[in-house]
Amino acid sequence: MAGGGGGIRVTPLGGGALLVSVPVPESESETKARLTAAELAVAKFAMRGMANQAIAAARGCSLRTVVNQLTAVYSKLRISGRRELRARLNGIE
Repeated sequence: MAGGGGGIRVTPLGGGALLVSVPVPESESETKARLTAAELAVAKFAMRGMANQAIAAARGCSLRTVVNQLTAVYSKLRISGRRELRARLNGIE
């Protein structure tokens, strides 16, 4: 079971037996593969603490594009904000 979202799941199998599923953290390459190049670039700026408007200026795109790309990043990585983004992408270059 790969992926960064969810927690431990316990499934009854009958006869008192249980199946315990524990999520395995995603590797850097799996995380990169989930994101487009543009999403990854915007995510890197965001995890460095840049405001959305500054990211838009640096990337030469609209503020709305940055917001849309960050929303896609959060959804794909099953996270809710920049703090989790920094933890998830720490070390990815």
